[in-house]
Amino acid sequence: MNPDPILALLKRRIGLDAESLGTRVIEDRLADLARHFPGSSHLALAMAAEHDRSVFDAVVAHFVVNESWLFRTPEQFEALQKFARRRPLPLNVLSLPAAHGEEPASIAVSLHEAGLQPADFRIVAGDIDVDALRVARCGRFPLSAFRGGRPDPRWFAAHDGQYTLVPSLLSRIEFRELNILDPDILKGESFDVIFCRNLLIYLHDDARAQVLALLRRVAAPDALVFTGTAEPQLQFNAKPAAAVAEARPRQPKEPMPALRTAKRIATPQHSTQPMSAPAHEEPPLPARLAQIEQRANQGDLAGACAALDDLIGKIAPSATAWYLRGVLASAQGDLAAAESALDRAAYLDPAHQPTLRLRAELARRGGHHDHADRLQAQLKRRRGAGRDA
Repeated sequence: MNPDPILALLKRRIGLDAESLGTRVIEDRLADLARHFPGSSHLALAMAAEHDRSVFDAVVAHFVVNESWLFRTPEQFEALQKFARRRPLPLNVLSLPAAHGEEPASIAVSLHEAGLQPADFRIVAGDIDVDALRVARCGRFPLSAFRGGRPDPRWFAAHDGQYTLVPSLLSRIEFRELNILDPDILKGESFDVIFCRNLLIYLHDDARAQVLALLRRVAAPDALVFTGTAEPQLQFNAKPAAAVAEARPRQPKEPMPALRTAKRIATPQHSTQPMSAPAHEEPPLPARLAQIEQRANQGDLAGACAALDDLIGKIAPSATAWYLRGVLASAQGDLAAAESALDRAAYLDPAHQPTLRLRAELARRGGHHDHADRLQAQLKRRRGAGRDA
């Protein structure tokens, strides 16, 4: 069967792996796009996007994920501060993707709190979504972007329910429209710190390899690189033949996914050997998840997490599996890992009611009552839709 023209366009132009999103998400996004361009077929839209930049931007905006928040995964920003205090200045930092500016703003505040003056650092924040960049350049954030934290008045000025990053820090962020598949991206530039979080998980293999090549090219010697907690960590090694480890979401108390690097980043080694037939048929996914849940209920949380991480690495993207990962992380007290796993589950299946319920619970536990109320309202709507169906 021929691929949908819109999905084929996104795969070729921005590296999107549609399978990473899940069938329901893809259907929802395509339906939203049809409402945005009434009367246009997918083929007509794809053809128009090839030569009309406004159409291309609109298509991209319907499929990229811009959900983020300030100081997401706090221990990474703590590691950034320690690194910055001993690194020669000025410090060059890359934030990719930048979304609505939450990550680069968090970087700027963290560096200033570490003792660096604004002139001591420069942040390049890139994204392919021009609408998101337009918002990011304003440096304004709703209270929900702080996820239950209190905006520090030293760095964020309050006005009409919004919080604006102070000009001295916002001026150190250079927002750019960047496409990771552009061969000329960031040519001649070098970065001491790279944030590349929650991007790799949505890319097909060739695009992921291209990102690794990009990071190899722009990472300064002994640079610091951060990835997301729900995607492979990037293993850096001076040996060009070293393999990239497909690390699972980190467990509590383990080192954060920030890895020192030398001059090279190895690309993933994909086996070309044919797979032998399995010795026995694996039980269906619900049964395997039930076994893992039973193991956790018996008190072996660490073993259950290890088994689930291994399973997630072998199966097609599953909202139910990522939801269970969030449950286990929450039970271990690792709320950052729980939120990351639940974000992935929600992206794979926005209507997954257990995910909505737990996200609301964690938001309320963190003091973010407005966000919890929105999630509860969304859950109520989903329940009503289920009864009407």
